[in-house]
Formats: sequence, structure tokens, C-alpha cells
Amino acid sequence: FHALDDACPHRGAPLGAGWMEAGQVMCPLHGWAFDVTTGACLTRPDRPVARHDVRVAGGRVLTES
Repeated sequence: FHALDDACPHRGAPLGAGWMEAGQVMCPLHGWAFDVTTGACLTRPDRPVARHDVRVAGGRVLTES
């Protein structure tokens, strides 16, 4: 499991409304691509999103930060 901030750094679009393929989540507004394991922006390397540690407890996925 991986967790990233839900706002694209370009215009604040919700990344959760985008789509995923090949380990990347795409911004629904402009298609910026983010690596789901690191938060790195593959379209604009200078504009990553924050990544959060996760853990599974009691059958639930929880963020650590």
C-alpha cells in the first residue's frame, strides 16, 4: 500500500480522481504523472507530492503521518 497527498501541486486537482497505470497516478486535470511509491513527479521533477508511510492494523490501512 502507498499513500500520497491528494492534491496535484500544479492546480490542486484531487489525485484520487485521476487514474493509475504502471505504478503511476495521473492528475485528472492535466495528466501529470506521479510515482505512487515515492511521490516523485515524472512530468515535472521539481513538483513532487508528499508521500506518507502506511501500516496495516486490524485489517485497515492507516497512514503514519
